[in-house]
Amino acid sequence: MLKNLKLKNFQSHKQTEIEFIAPGVNVIIGPSDAGKSALFRAILWGCFNRPLGESICSYWAKDSLSSVSLSFTQGRICRVRGKSENSYQVNDHILKAFGQDPPEEVLQLHGLDRSLNVQTQIDPFFLLQSTSGDVASYLNRIAGLQDIDIVNKGLQSHLRKVSAERLFAIQESERLKEVIRRYEGLDEIEIYFKESQILENKLVQICKNKTDLKEITTRIILIQNRIKSIKTKLLIRLQVDAAVEILQRLDVLNTQQSRLAKDLWRIDSLQRRIDTLINRQAISGIVKEALDQYQNQEIINTKINTLESFIKSILHIKSKLKSLKKDFQLTSKFFHREVPKGSVCPFCGQVIKGYDK
Repeated sequence: MLKNLKLKNFQSHKQTEIEFIAPGVNVIIGPSDAGKSALFRAILWGCFNRPLGESICSYWAKDSLSSVSLSFTQGRICRVRGKSENSYQVNDHILKAFGQDPPEEVLQLHGLDRSLNVQTQIDPFFLLQSTSGDVASYLNRIAGLQDIDIVNKGLQSHLRKVSAERLFAIQESERLKEVIRRYEGLDEIEIYFKESQILENKLVQICKNKTDLKEITTRIILIQNRIKSIKTKLLIRLQVDAAVEILQRLDVLNTQQSRLAKDLWRIDSLQRRIDTLINRQAISGIVKEALDQYQNQEIINTKINTLESFIKSILHIKSKLKSLKKDFQLTSKFFHREVPKGSVCPFCGQVIKGYDK
């Protein structure tokens, strides 16, 4: 049921609002040119979007909008038209781009039949002055034959849509076939890909082995350096042991030299005593006695030979001591160079503070 009608810039109505209070039939009364017929045109325009065009707009509206608002029991419809606006509003929902017929939401809200006959005083006689096409269209709506036209129109639209979809499907199929032809060698590519994966795995393993070899090589170099250091220390140890042995032998030779020196001193002393005793005639008896004691010349010669041999041995020991002293000096220089001051002794483990000159 229509409850309210509002017109703005619609034909002769600048701003009009009518309330349909009484239920049933409502009668609108007024003088000529008051805009009574415009109210019916406003209802038709708001419900069915007829008439088309801008004939409904007031001449004074210019750039302003023309609108018709119809309030029904079940909701509100607002039709708006202007130079830059053409829309319907169903409750709070705005609808645009709907063509010549109103949107389905408008028809569902007011529920009026499209065959509604509205005659005004300036309209031609109903059906008598209408064209055959209009008469046929009206009779078809009354008899329900327009449904066939609607169905036929829908079928034609559906067929066009299906044909377009079929054409698109054919074109898409051809395009996809062309795309598929591009990938005809996918089996070979897959084989190559698998082989490349195998090669990649081998390469990763080779890289890993290379890394392991680098680590092993580094360890070998460290071990070689340690071995070299140990060899150097062993060589120093052997040289030191040899030096210690030489020192020990030197000590023995020094002891023997001391003993020999004492023996030589005793021999010299005895020789001096012998010379003294020989030169002294006063003690001829003693000399005679001594000569008697050394009558055995062979014993004397043997002792002399033994003494000469002993002297030669002493001279040989002195030469050997000189050679050992030279070797000891060379060994000491090598040890001082390899184990400098401030380093740790490889034998006793103590810090070397210095060397005696």
